[in-house]
Amino acid sequence: MPVPRRVINGKGPATVLGGAQVDSRVVDAVAEAMQTSVHMGELQWTAGQEIASAIGAEAAFVTGCAAAGMSVGVAAAIAGADMAQVTAMPRALHDRTEVVIQKAHTIIVGGCDASQVVRLGGGTPVEVGTAADCADFHLAAGLSARTAAGLFIDGERAHGSGTLGLRAFAEQCHAAGVPVIVDAAGTTDPGAFLAQGADLVVFSVHKWFRGPTAGVVAGRRDLVHAAFLQGEFGVGRPMKAGKEGVAGALAAVRLWRAGTEEDRVMREREIVAAVVEGLADVRGLVVRAVRTEHESTAPISVRIDVNAREAGVQAWQLAARTEAMDPSVVLYDYEAAQGYLLIDPGFLHPGDHEHIVRAVRDAVGSGPHGPADLSTAPPPRFATLVETMAGWGARA
Repeated sequence: MPVPRRVINGKGPATVLGGAQVDSRVVDAVAEAMQTSVHMGELQWTAGQEIASAIGAEAAFVTGCAAAGMSVGVAAAIAGADMAQVTAMPRALHDRTEVVIQKAHTIIVGGCDASQVVRLGGGTPVEVGTAADCADFHLAAGLSARTAAGLFIDGERAHGSGTLGLRAFAEQCHAAGVPVIVDAAGTTDPGAFLAQGADLVVFSVHKWFRGPTAGVVAGRRDLVHAAFLQGEFGVGRPMKAGKEGVAGALAAVRLWRAGTEEDRVMREREIVAAVVEGLADVRGLVVRAVRTEHESTAPISVRIDVNAREAGVQAWQLAARTEAMDPSVVLYDYEAAQGYLLIDPGFLHPGDHEHIVRAVRDAVGSGPHGPADLSTAPPPRFATLVETMAGWGARA
């Protein structure tokens, strides 16, 4: 594989970094599938039954990725299993196409717009609440006879104050006869969302399940069936998983279910301790180990709080500097505008933590870069991605 610049991944299984680094046992399962012919329907059924059993769902199937799962889930809520409706999507044959979503949930970490994913599935997004909060009365006002589904995005904003939690969101939607779809792309416990009221939960295989690029749609049997029909005959046709994705997803879930990760957890704790020690004396930085929301796979991460005046650089500038290096040292910078960065140890190879320590130390203060402009605000993430991709186009 041509790789122009090595990446030292302190960010985790981010889509922009290609997702997870896949366990060799999963690679073997994918390789075996690639050399075999199968009836795809039977493969999906067999894998879906086992995945559903593993997470406590009625049914499941594998799709191209979590975003694909969200779109086919929305289409399933609108069209059901009526083949005339299925094959007409995303042009619905009725007006029950609205999907309620809390406004604070509309932007998914990484820059994806949930409203666009809804529209791809034939839905009409209806934002409820404000960017900072959402109460029962906001959601009640958004529910109507035209509502096909409620969409809940798991993540930092879902757990913050001011917005409705999943249980409350689901109870209100169910009282109105509306099913709830949860985007839990980064979870390793999809069953927890079903227990809190989700009718469908969608998760990524290529994040903390450490599998190939794929997503799983799981939950209520009728909705999973309708979503699978969308994958075969409707909006999900361009998003479907191949045999390698299905086999890899199943292998990854099997490894997760076996729970054989104690050695890796210990290694990651040692990496975190070494990074904290290596950066302890850097001026302007407060470096410590913190727990993350992915406690079953990445129990702790490194948090770097940046005092811009003392460090001579803002958190987002520090991350930009290390990413521009060769090798490219990529940190978890989604909260950089709040003045801190994270380093996730889950996908670091032996010796990578030493590169990270050197890169961060080099990026702080004047160094070879010169002083940073501390009055500069971080650029919008979306604009940064567009600019980067424009640069790739210019190289062609």
